[in-house]
Formats: sequence, structure tokens, C-alpha cells
Amino acid sequence: MDHKAYFTPEKLQADQEDNIKLMRLAAIDFGNAIRDCVPPSADQRDCIRKLREIVYVGEAAITHRGDP
Repeated sequence: MDHKAYFTPEKLQADQEDNIKLMRLAAIDFGNAIRDCVPPSADQRDCIRKLREIVYVGEAAITHRGDP
């Protein structure tokens, strides 16, 4: 795959939009659990940062249908 594809907006298909929404909702729930269960600290912030990264990578995989 040409690297330009990663920087060019794509029209999402309905199933892609649904999957991204589901993933974001799950991330919000998990983020709430991190906020509620992990004491405020650098570790808590790192957990949230990693969760955000997971969502970004997941969205890219959904958008590009898993192609590298």
C-alpha cells in the first residue's frame, strides 16, 4: 500500500463507522474504569495514553481494512 493512503481521508463504509463507534464506546468504559480504579498518578495517565493509542491504531486498522 502506498503511504499516501494513510494521509488521505477516506469515506468510511457503514460497517467501519459502526465498528469505530463500538470501539470508542468500549474505550470510554475502560477509561472510566481506569479513572475509578487506578489512583491518580503517572501510571494512571500512562494507562489513558496507551488506551488512546490503542483506539488510534484500531481506527487505522478499520479504516484501511487491516492493510499495512
